[in-house]
Amino acid sequence: MANKAGTKGGAIYAKVPADLVLHEKKKQDGKDCWVATGDKSLEELVESPKLEKDAAKQEWVSVSSGKYVKKEQVELLSQHDWLKIGFKKIDGSGSDGYLDPDAPSAFFTNLVKSFDTDGNGELSSEEIQAALQNSGNADQLHKLIVKHPSEWYEKSSASSYIWLDKLMAKIGLPDFDLLVDHEKQRIDKLEWMQSAANLKIGPDIWHIYPIAIYGKKKDRFVVSYTHYKYPLSYALGKQMAIPSQYAPKVGNYKIASRNEVLVNLTPDDDVTKDSIYQFLDLSKYSEVSDDEINKFLLGQGVLEGKGSVFTSAAKKYNVSEVYLVSHASL
Repeated sequence: MANKAGTKGGAIYAKVPADLVLHEKKKQDGKDCWVATGDKSLEELVESPKLEKDAAKQEWVSVSSGKYVKKEQVELLSQHDWLKIGFKKIDGSGSDGYLDPDAPSAFFTNLVKSFDTDGNGELSSEEIQAALQNSGNADQLHKLIVKHPSEWYEKSSASSYIWLDKLMAKIGLPDFDLLVDHEKQRIDKLEWMQSAANLKIGPDIWHIYPIAIYGKKKDRFVVSYTHYKYPLSYALGKQMAIPSQYAPKVGNYKIASRNEVLVNLTPDDDVTKDSIYQFLDLSKYSEVSDDEINKFLLGQGVLEGKGSVFTSAAKKYNVSEVYLVSHASL
């Protein structure tokens, strides 16, 4: 995790400390120059940062849309520097895969505290919703490497699933036993690791989110831009002039600030995030292979193995197969 071998290549990250003076690029006498603003940086990790050089050969790193800091002020990392880019190991060997509310780990305690924006010690539905929409929270969870018993290891008759019968007795609702029986059937169908005895796999294995290793690289997309006659500031002004009852909101109630609206109006900030897919052109074939679609459809009933059906429809009717598959899977 510490990348002691110094492996390079793959996605590049800029580790930006807090309180650096942010600069903007401007034209002076036909040349690009970087001018200090009154804004300061936040501590963050920027994936695939854009690097530029001025006439004096000073290198600048873009940390957000139109905002730069000097290259020597940040630490450039590779996707192999796991510890520095936020990966954490949690050893949950012997657990049942569930958090104990009476003794949660420090990591999860701190994570929940970060959700509690009003500091009252309780999480409201609005706070939970806002937290789930926060890419920083998602990034922390994606970079967990957790060791715990695999749900693919034991059948429902194992001692680790006794809690299901205890729960059934505790709840005592009509037909709740049918729900528990259904869950046991699901568990039994998932088991394969003990059956594959030659592999000699134990119950406790490390789990990792593979996309977190690969990164959300910009070069996975072909990004096309449309230039409009109105500047971004004009669109922002129109949004901020909307009456409060119709204004953009964060969660259910909080009216979005000018900066929050600006972030969502600026697609450049989405290129390295999952939110880039909101800009996907749905009016044409997206060139996802049958094999990739079939991997997504694995275990989805009658849709399993039907990747070629979606790609054929996408090509014939000029509609994205990504949209078709997503809609059919709902």
